[in-house]
Amino acid sequence: MFEKKMVEGLNQGLAKLTLEQRILFINERFSRAAILSKFNWADQYLTWLFTTQNGHVALFANITPKQQAQTVLRQITSERYEISFDELDEDVPQTLEKFDAWITSAHKPHDADLSDENAAPKFAVWRDDLNIIEINPLADFTPDDVELAVLRHEIPVNLEAIGVSSNVGGQDEQDGLIITSTRDRQADNVARS
Repeated sequence: MFEKKMVEGLNQGLAKLTLEQRILFINERFSRAAILSKFNWADQYLTWLFTTQNGHVALFANITPKQQAQTVLRQITSERYEISFDELDEDVPQTLEKFDAWITSAHKPHDADLSDENAAPKFAVWRDDLNIIEINPLADFTPDDVELAVLRHEIPVNLEAIGVSSNVGGQDEQDGLIITSTRDRQADNVARS
């Protein structure tokens, strides 16, 4: 069990690691970790990171029945990565009490001033309200960093959530909820140049 007094050391240690090293460390250190996904771009990237690193995190779908686009995205994500999401049928504190760590996709806001220590989340914080450590492996990422990673790795996302027409890029997959491979390749070429 992780102790509250160890959080600051963990925060400083994670800050020195690359993203890949952070994911590996989390996989090795926390045998019972959970991600509560709302299927936004950062959550999708986080799911991809742990899935491709053979992570053993528990995945929970944290969406409301009204979010039809996210429900379809959940199904596509499950099929693509051969994973499953448990239902979040209890409240968050009851769900998280079974775990050692809560992995979130918290990252810098768009207008983060790098000189402002409060602009970006910490890599690790103790959540007194949930009695658990919250780990934010993307804490040093900007929204643009997340978007480029999603495009580069062809991670399924909801385009309409950011105001992109469902017929962008030619072939639509599940009513335009997924970035098409053509657009992904174009974005990857731009990112590499």
